[in-house]
Amino acid sequence: MVTVGPGLLSGLISTFLSLRKAYEAVISDLEVPILWELSNIMAVKRLKYNDHGPVHAHIAAGAALITFHLLVKKGVTPSLIKD
Repeated sequence: MVTVGPGLLSGLISTFLSLRKAYEAVISDLEVPILWELSNIMAVKRLKYNDHGPVHAHIAAGAALITFHLLVKKGVTPSLIKD
């Protein structure tokens, strides 16, 4: 069983070199933290939703990658490869 939380992505990043490089490229981009803050201003402060900043981004990315790996493990071919 997978526990979904902020640490999920860091576990996956340490396993896959190409994923770690992509993550580092995103994190080092100067606009990313600003966009996360703007997302939180709209979602949390204005609309009274829950977090949509960096914590939410890490949790959602980790959950998406786990789902992707489960699908590939069961024989689903990603459309990027199939097409």
